[in-house]
Amino acid sequence: MDFLTSDVQIELYEQNLLYEANLYDAKHAHIPLTKYQQKQLRDQLNASIQEILSENELFEYQLRMSDTAGRLRSDIGDFFYNEQEFKDVFTIVKEYEPEWVNPGWQGEVNLTERDNRIRNYLGEDRYQVYKRLQDPGYHILQTHFRHQYISEQDIIDVYTAINHMQQIQTTAITQNMNNIKHTEIGKNGNKAAHSFTANKKTVRLSTTGEQRYAELITEIKNILGNEENSLLAGLEVE
Repeated sequence: MDFLTSDVQIELYEQNLLYEANLYDAKHAHIPLTKYQQKQLRDQLNASIQEILSENELFEYQLRMSDTAGRLRSDIGDFFYNEQEFKDVFTIVKEYEPEWVNPGWQGEVNLTERDNRIRNYLGEDRYQVYKRLQDPGYHILQTHFRHQYISEQDIIDVYTAINHMQQIQTTAITQNMNNIKHTEIGKNGNKAAHSFTANKKTVRLSTTGEQRYAELITEIKNILGNEENSLLAGLEVE
């Protein structure tokens, strides 16, 4: 972190060391910390860091060291056009994702508001890519089909079709107030993040929805050819 003096870096190191020591003590005392206690420790660390750094230094530090920035980089890879675009999206995301929160747990965060702000910034086409790259279901499809020489574009097309199927299912569930079952993709039992399977015994699709669902199944078959059997075993309605 060459934007900070060596003395400031030492102060930050000492504060992080104290934070880690507190976590270590709690762990070895066999007293699991509650989320509230984790928040208290994290708040203490953040307060100490804010006292050490100026506003601009704090932003640059968070951009490099925060869990939020780390997840953005690991989830999206080289999606961003440049560093400024990454900074702008990071600025939005960090307002809705407190640092102490465990990944995947968003509390009372308004995710719709967050996503709309990112959509407005990136534009609809790039926003859809942004969302897809963060979806575990998409990465499961990649893992499942890449070794079968299915092209990336075909994987994206299958993913898009599946999401349309999910929307049909969601509409049916809203109308019928029934459950849908989760689908295993592939023979290894990997579960996608979405509920991909509609079972006619529990979800009654509208006539239009059923027709569109069948069209999407056909679309997936046309894309994947002989490679679609294991996937469609979980996708086709009974």
